[in-house]
Amino acid sequence: MLKFSRIILAVIGLLLSGYGLLARRTEVLPYLMFVLGLIILVIGLEAFQKRQKVYGWINIIAFLTILFVVFQGLLFH
Repeated sequence: MLKFSRIILAVIGLLLSGYGLLARRTEVLPYLMFVLGLIILVIGLEAFQKRQKVYGWINIIAFLTILFVVFQGLLFH
């Protein structure tokens, strides 16, 4: 289930980045960062399933940091 989620999120991220690159629109960057943060969250959950707690926590903290930056950018921009 997590592998499928990671693949779907990667495709969404690829589509968002392709659109932003081809259309030269920077408005999609916060959404792209959010999708990449979700991919990091899924990787962290997979690490927890593999009993790799340190890597899981590092990825969770990275996701929370990205989430903070995305919301800060959307609210104060």
